[in-house]
Amino acid sequence: MVIEEEGAPISLTLDDTKPDGSVPAIMGFILARKCRKLSGLTKEERLKKICEIYSRVLGSEEALHPVHYEEKNWCEEEYSGGCYTAYFPPGILTQYGKVLREPVGRLYFAGTETATEWSGYMGGGAGGRESRQRGQRPETVATERKRKLPSFSRDAD
Repeated sequence: MVIEEEGAPISLTLDDTKPDGSVPAIMGFILARKCRKLSGLTKEERLKKICEIYSRVLGSEEALHPVHYEEKNWCEEEYSGGCYTAYFPPGILTQYGKVLREPVGRLYFAGTETATEWSGYMGGGAGGRESRQRGQRPETVATERKRKLPSFSRDAD
């Protein structure tokens, strides 16, 4: 859902309900100047503003009383320095993208910023080309690179 209203505290909202419906959830993104404006408020004040816009847009009083609320200020992240994905200026990926994906000796880079599909998102990192090529999750690849793990066969007695 996109809320295009200039005064709305939140712009983009996604349904993050678990596939089996066991944990209903919505996830919203507060971007750019809206984020800077809201960062001056307390967590409780931000929650109130977000709940009010959801209540109005969704037409539900229930939105005023969430069961749980989490927020993440990406600007406070030490390594990303803002946003939930890396930003490359125009031309960087087309010029250097292949180099970012090449292994260095036995060290492979697999993550959101090296993904050829859904770059910048977990779907691109965890389910991306690098992981599929190895038939493993990235953390498994990293662990195996650190130490040799025993191999177990399903057919073993």
